[in-house]
Amino acid sequence: AAFFAFLSGLDGAALLSGEVDVAGRADPASLLRPLAEAVRLDPGFGIALRVWHVATTSACARGRLSKGDLARLADECLHALPRDGEACVVIAEQLSAEGDDERATAWLRHAVRLDPPPARGLESLGIVLANRGETAAARELWRAGLEQDGHPDFFAHLARLEFACGEDDEAWAKIVVGLRRLRERATRRDEWGDDGRGAGVLLAYLLEHLVDRKPPAAVGEAVRSLADVLPWAEDRIDLGACLAALGAAREARAELTAGLAGELPADVRDRGVRVLLRLKVRNFEARFARAVDAVLRRRNLRKALAELDRIRAIEPRFWLATFYAGVAHRRLGAEETALDLMAEVLRQRPGQPDALTEMAELFDRRGNPKRALECIEDALVQRPADAALLGRRALYQHHLGRSGPARESLRAALTSGRSSPELEEIRRQILS
Repeated sequence: AAFFAFLSGLDGAALLSGEVDVAGRADPASLLRPLAEAVRLDPGFGIALRVWHVATTSACARGRLSKGDLARLADECLHALPRDGEACVVIAEQLSAEGDDERATAWLRHAVRLDPPPARGLESLGIVLANRGETAAARELWRAGLEQDGHPDFFAHLARLEFACGEDDEAWAKIVVGLRRLRERATRRDEWGDDGRGAGVLLAYLLEHLVDRKPPAAVGEAVRSLADVLPWAEDRIDLGACLAALGAAREARAELTAGLAGELPADVRDRGVRVLLRLKVRNFEARFARAVDAVLRRRNLRKALAELDRIRAIEPRFWLATFYAGVAHRRLGAEETALDLMAEVLRQRPGQPDALTEMAELFDRRGNPKRALECIEDALVQRPADAALLGRRALYQHHLGRSGPARESLRAALTSGRSSPELEEIRRQILS
């Protein structure tokens, strides 16, 4: 019976995630309810639970399943006491992403009661409880995770608790053991298995601790032992930052260079490039901050531009220097160069809203409000409620003679609650 319910649920999932219009159905959730029924009939039917997760995630993303329907379906599945712990943790993460932390916690609590409990469930519920101040319960969960899984993240979380309690020696000791465990997992991956977590949060947490604490020698030794060992690009960035904080500049540069050669999220790449610049340029942060301040204040623009160009020559991937160099060129009247520089920023960081805003202004100045409006529309994808962007959209619509849309955009900008001299000037132009 569970299998036939599963088949029916598969049909419903296919219909709900396809191109067929289901808006007219009174209860789109009914298409997925057979999957919950399959879990009720057989709580060990993990595939049914995993398909339920994929189908509901897709349906919510398409706007075909409301948060209320998702909550009711989740309750039906949880009431069946499913036995696939990893799937339970994934569903908890799904519910948390939808803003339903209470239900997410309920799924995690169920997951950690299974035998054996999933390690990720022990970790995630521990984080939830620690954030609520229930540190004793969190500690017990993370200790259980250590016994079962041994991932370095558990040492990272426990060390944080020890630091918070003023037990620095015990915290550093846990970090050292975690770093050694990390090296073991990296060098003997076939034995440990690849769970997709990489180095986890241990190195990122360690970097936070190094900001305001002096570590014992054993920490530095354990960190240095990881050099040229980690296979994960993102974790090599964190390792490079830790090595830099410990004064191991040569090893840090090697790790950062290797990490930056891999596939990275944009924010991680930016972080790695910035740490590398601190190693390459003496007093980098102060020098860059002075140059940016000069550009924003329109003071000593040529001197600031020279500093930004020096930074760009040393590290072309530092797009912020390219961006402010473009702003400086615009203010010096070199609009063609400014456009080229903003295009370079967007090549490195597609959709970057500040660069799109600069380009929009430059295009409008050149008598091309249509292209300017396109840039602002792209910027609004990232910042849909930004009053300044809405105001500029109104201005460029006004320049295109689209008075109705311009007034609507202006109204949206003014009702955002943030006024500015620029927005007032746009209002004056449109309403005059």
